[in-house]
Amino acid sequence: LPDDCYTIDMADSFGDGWNGNDLTITDASGNNVGTFTIASGSAGQDQVAIGASAICIVNGCTDPAADNYDPAANTDDGSCTYACAGTFATFTYTTTSWGTEQSFAVTSSAGDTVWSVSGQATNAVSDTTVCLVDDCFTIDMADSFGDGWSSGSSLDVTVGGVSIANGTISASSGQATFATGSASCPVFGCTDPAALNYDAAANTDDGSCLFSCAATPVCADFELDLGIFSQDASDGMDWVVNTGSTGSTGTGPSGDNTSGSGSYLYIEASGNSYLSAGLTSQCIDLSTLSSPAVAFYYHMFGAGMGTLELFVTDASGVSTLAWSQFGDMGDVWNLAQVDLSGYSGDVTLQFVGSTFGDFTSDMAIDDVCLQEFAVTGCMDASADNYDASATVDDGSCLWYGCTTPGYDNYDPIATVDDGSCFTSCTDNFATFTYTTTSWGTEQSFA
Repeated sequence: LPDDCYTIDMADSFGDGWNGNDLTITDASGNNVGTFTIASGSAGQDQVAIGASAICIVNGCTDPAADNYDPAANTDDGSCTYACAGTFATFTYTTTSWGTEQSFAVTSSAGDTVWSVSGQATNAVSDTTVCLVDDCFTIDMADSFGDGWSSGSSLDVTVGGVSIANGTISASSGQATFATGSASCPVFGCTDPAALNYDAAANTDDGSCLFSCAATPVCADFELDLGIFSQDASDGMDWVVNTGSTGSTGTGPSGDNTSGSGSYLYIEASGNSYLSAGLTSQCIDLSTLSSPAVAFYYHMFGAGMGTLELFVTDASGVSTLAWSQFGDMGDVWNLAQVDLSGYSGDVTLQFVGSTFGDFTSDMAIDDVCLQEFAVTGCMDASADNYDASATVDDGSCLWYGCTTPGYDNYDPIATVDDGSCFTSCTDNFATFTYTTTSWGTEQSFA
């Protein structure tokens, strides 16, 4: 055969392929030039170059800069396309059970929607490939029932077959981000290595850098902002600043701890069952307090109430559980005080609220203060149980004496009868009770 590219047309009359049979071509030296077959079906075609100078033409796009570059092509057929100036990304959205409750939207940093799906059928897969400019993209995911996407449901983003983001949620909503090309997504935090709270993972400074710990005494009433506290990033939900009621019946406060019209922080349990929200303080300098303590008000009302915990981390770097409360404590604000004198150096505080199994788990905190330990007791020096060390009067003052009118030593100030009543009366005590209704001025007796 002359040196050339030859086409081999193969056929099978029954239509089930060659069943393992094949055609082998060897050159004059016995070298195998190629082996060909029809794996299945009734026809097949292939090419083979015979001779050192022969080349079989493989048409396609040969420009590596093109979107559809074909590394196997040796002859450019003019099919190259350059439509995508950025990166081709493939989105694959999979739903298992309850797919109709689930939805998502992918948006650019400018707020433009790249792709979105809502209410996809159960056990379904949909995908699309989109040309994306270099940017940071946000995936906003939602579940209308509030219990998160079912197990196995997810949105996967791949570039060149490599996954760059995978999103799913376990609550009513959640976010994920990914970047394409040379772009990067902002990671907010303190970027100054000299700061106490320097975050090596942050690439965008959010103004949170601290160069000294918060001085005491200090309070956070949540009227304007979170004060010395910030939301934890790795928890399942956030604390919410609120005024008035939480909007759910049978749970949550109807107002703040002081005036009832101010602000407080609470956890919204509706759609957030079995999730936790963390709130962590900046470092706090306790050196100015002789008996340091943290005092705060908490509200835990609801039949499905969860758990509120306070963790303290000191100079040792170890976080310890300093206080906790579980269950329904009634529709009232309660005062808690935790002694911090056992902790060394500067401290950080972390409040963690965890919801229970239904919507009646709206818990709240208010008026968190780092201050001197408050000794409660009777502060009236005239009382029999006066406590000279008390710094907060708890209404417990008592006065002992005779509390029965008519006795010689009756004491109208006394609140507790001490059994000391005596009388000089040698006969009988009688109590007269005279009652008038209308026209009492006309009536008399002797």
